[in-house]
Amino acid sequence: MRWVEGIRAAREVAEACPQTECVCVADSETDIYEIFAEPRTAGEGNELHLLVRGCQDRALSAEKLP
Repeated sequence: MRWVEGIRAAREVAEACPQTECVCVADSETDIYEIFAEPRTAGEGNELHLLVRGCQDRALSAEKLP
């Protein structure tokens, strides 16, 4: 739950600083669905960017591969 609280706090910072590009950086422990389901829009078109170090290989469908 601490990672979800962290991204919510980062989103509040992004809302308070609309002229700043905010990036939330997290380790592989954050590689969970709840983080990716959290909204990252910080109002006024500002977006909180998320960079997560992956822990496991992710399966992709053949349709999405280049």
